This record gives sequence, C-alpha cells and structure tokens, in this order.
Amino acid sequence: MRLLAPVPAKRGKNHVFISYAREDAATHTECLLRALSNKAITVWNDQKMRPGVPFPRALEQAIDQSFAMVALVSAGALESRWVRAEWCYAFSKRSTTIIPVVIPEYKVRRFPIELSIFSPVYLEKSAYDDSLQNVVTLVEFARDFPSRW
Repeated sequence: MRLLAPVPAKRGKNHVFISYAREDAATHTECLLRALSNKAITVWNDQKMRPGVPFPRALEQAIDQSFAMVALVSAGALESRWVRAEWCYAFSKRSTTIIPVVIPEYKVRRFPIELSIFSPVYLEKSAYDDSLQNVVTLVEFARDFPSRW
C-alpha cells in the first residue's frame, strides 16, 4: 500500500492570512496566532504591516502569498469594509483556501454573503481549545493539500 504524503504548497504560498476586525476579534486572533505558531505555521495579520507601505497593496500581496485565509466572522467584521474586501479578494484568487471561523460572541443573525459557499467552523466557549485545534487542523490540511478550485 502506498502512503499519502503531503504535497508542498505552491511556491510563494508560505503563510496563513488572518482576517479579523480588531474591535471584537483581537483576543481570538491572538489565541489562533499562538496555536498556529505552536505548529510552526507562519501567520500574517495586519500587525506585520510596515510603516509607509500602502495598505491596500500590502493586503493584496499578503493574500496572494497565503495558502489559506482564516476569516474570523464577527459583528465588527461584517461592518468593516476592509475585512469584507479581504474576503472578496481572497475569493477572487481561487487559489487560497478560505476557512470561515465564527467567534463565540457573534450570534449568527446573518452569515456574510462573501463566505456563504464555505462551511464555517464555530469557536465554542465550552470547548474553546478543541474548536481552536479544529481550525489549526484545517489550516494544516490547506497547507499540505493546496486548493485547486
């Protein structure tokens, strides 16, 4: 029997992009950053922005170079034009795996149309570490088996 081996991500696709609204998802972003870093997964978020670099171009480059986007769904994200623009840009690339993650504080009244074709993951307060690990596992899968849709 032949064992499956992970396929390396495409050249230049070297990190996961975390899309979030700072006002209501920063804590979850930090938890996710730690969990991914513990698995040696490189993460890009807006904290890595260099001064003087045009913001829209930096976002495009970061998304272009990502193998996956973790899209933290929150009330703030739905109100942020920047966050929604990130989702749309990643979707338009069709080479970045998009993983919608609903934070516990967001009571799903409406799911963002930009992410409606993807199955979301819910961070659950009662099983936070386990649900965070599920996100990490999905990111690892996206890294090892690049999207081709």
